[in-house]
Amino acid sequence: MNSVAPPDRGAASATAASSSTEVDHVVVNALFDLDAASALFTALGFTVSARGYHSLGSMNHLVMSGSAYLELVGVPRTGLQRADVMNSPLGLSGLVFKTHDADATYARTIAEGLSMLAPLDFSRPVSTGGATREARFRIVRAAPEIFPAGRIYFCEHLTPELVWDGQGLDHANGFRRLVSITVETTQMERDRARYASVTAVAAVTAAAGEGRDPTLQFRLGDFTLYLTAGEQDRLVGLALEFDDLLFLEQAAAALPGVIWQRVSEHHAVLQIPDLPLRLDCRASRPS
Repeated sequence: MNSVAPPDRGAASATAASSSTEVDHVVVNALFDLDAASALFTALGFTVSARGYHSLGSMNHLVMSGSAYLELVGVPRTGLQRADVMNSPLGLSGLVFKTHDADATYARTIAEGLSMLAPLDFSRPVSTGGATREARFRIVRAAPEIFPAGRIYFCEHLTPELVWDGQGLDHANGFRRLVSITVETTQMERDRARYASVTAVAAVTAAAGEGRDPTLQFRLGDFTLYLTAGEQDRLVGLALEFDDLLFLEQAAAALPGVIWQRVSEHHAVLQIPDLPLRLDCRASRPS
């Protein structure tokens, strides 16, 4: 099994603004159907973590890589229900950045003129080594109205060793990492400025195809945020890298409700309409 060390919080600067912003994880909202979402991702060959139960009233499963991870999130049908999950769309719904100091990030983003919610602490129990410990987090969320495409926030991992524990890194389908996310916007200049402010990263204009508006790129470590003009404000697609696409192609073909479209020997599109979710699947070697 592969192993990976948790992020080195001690080596990081005391302020989030002093180093390039990186993505911590991407959120897929299954709302009340987390069981189905977890089963589907398992059937597609992803190694899915045991269910976690947040103190805020949400539940999750993680699909880990050595860097940014994918979070499947939902809420219980009764009892405490996390409001920001309840109020976010199904499918691709959140982009979460790393921070090593949530309070410094809050101060920086407020100074940038962004409307941010005060830092919030929460936790979830984790079973490890025959004992139960609390994985603890401190997050800083953008006010929902300033990023209408989806939830944008920062996460400080107070116990990173309980998330990046070296488990769950081997995937039957050869999943390696998250590559990029595409955000559709109805107001390009508004969102160019807001994403630049929240990430402290300047956008680069990508070449546009004939008859298409230019796309902006924000380079966030080994991950790219693409901002493109559209008719809605939404998170429209997530790109992932795999060793090859053979396992995933065979698994998708056997599953009802999954649409697989091969684009080239290195690229395919997997759509799950019921979530809804579009995954651009890219292979590091031909298949």
